[in-house]
Amino acid sequence: AALTVEPSNMSATEGEVKPLEASSEPKEAEITSESSQPKAVAEAKPSALELKIIKQVEYYFGDHNLSRDKFMQDILGIHFENWIPLETMVKFKRLAELTTDFETILCALEKSKKQIVEASSDRLSIRRSPDHPVPELTTDRKLESRTKTLYVKGFPETTVLPDLEAFFDDHGELVYIYMRRNLEKGFRGSVFVEFVDAEKAKAFCDAEEIKYKDTDLIRMMKSHYFELKVKKRKDRK
Repeated sequence: AALTVEPSNMSATEGEVKPLEASSEPKEAEITSESSQPKAVAEAKPSALELKIIKQVEYYFGDHNLSRDKFMQDILGIHFENWIPLETMVKFKRLAELTTDFETILCALEKSKKQIVEASSDRLSIRRSPDHPVPELTTDRKLESRTKTLYVKGFPETTVLPDLEAFFDDHGELVYIYMRRNLEKGFRGSVFVEFVDAEKAKAFCDAEEIKYKDTDLIRMMKSHYFELKVKKRKDRK
C-alpha cells in the first residue's frame, strides 16, 4: 500500500517543512511487552480504517521520515528512543482526519505486521521500537533511494492524495508520495514517488503505457528529471 504524504500546516511529517506549535517532551515510560497484548488482538485482521491508521503512523515513524523530519527528531531524540504523546500525534492533520481516539490508534498498531511502533505502559505515548532502529542516512542509502524514486506527471490538478494512494496501490508498495505544489499551494499535477522495491519502480517507469483515467502519464527517474531541468536552464543561457 502507498504511503500517505501530503503538504500541510504541520511539519515535514506531513510532506513539507512548515512551522508547528512546540509541545512538551513526553515523559519516559515503560514499554508495553508483546506478551501483554491479547493473542486474539495480535492475530486479528485490521479493518479498512485500521489499515489507514497503521499506514499513516508508520509513515511518521518510518526510516524515510525520521531521517529528515526535524520536528520528530527533536522530540524522539538522536537515537529515536524518546516517547511522543498521543495528544501530540492526533494534532497531525493526516492522522486527525482518520481518528483522534487514542485506543483506536493503539488497537490498530497492535495489528501491524511491521511492529515498528510501540506503546508506553500507560497507553498515552508511542515511539519507534528500539527493536527496529532507524538506519543511518548514509551516501549508500541516498544512492539506493535514487534507484527507486520516480517523477510522474499527468494527474488532474483537482486530484487529492487518497486518489493517488488508490492509484499507486495497484503498482507496488511505496515509501512515500510527494505531491508537488505551486506557490499558491495548488497541486501541479505531478508527484515524486519512492517505491519500496527497485524492480517495481523500474517496471512502472519502463511500462509501455500507464494511464491515470484517460491521460497517459509521463514517467521518469527523479534523477533524470533533475538532469533535464539543469540542461534546460543551460540551454536558455
